[in-house]
Amino acid sequence: MGGMIRTVILSALGLSAAALALEWLEYQYVIRTLSTEFYIVILCIAFTALGLWAGHRLTARRQPAGFELNEAAMASLSITGKEHEVLQHLAAGQSNKEIARTMGVSP
Repeated sequence: MGGMIRTVILSALGLSAAALALEWLEYQYVIRTLSTEFYIVILCIAFTALGLWAGHRLTARRQPAGFELNEAAMASLSITGKEHEVLQHLAAGQSNKEIARTMGVSP
């Protein structure tokens, strides 16, 4: 939660800095010599980059924890090693034919 708040604050500061920079440039000589469309494009690119960065930071996915085999549950359900192997292949999304081919048995 703290990381999200930090990212939102950094994003807001970035937007504020960009708006301040645009206001500052408005009074400079460069703003008078280049067309307004040029600055609009630069501002759009900057806001797009900032939005992409903030979106990436806010939606970062963490890797799930590794799977640990529950031997007690397997014993209580009377699941054999071969049955467990078949279940692993099913969980991986393999079809019956693919599982049979992998394990060297008939479907």
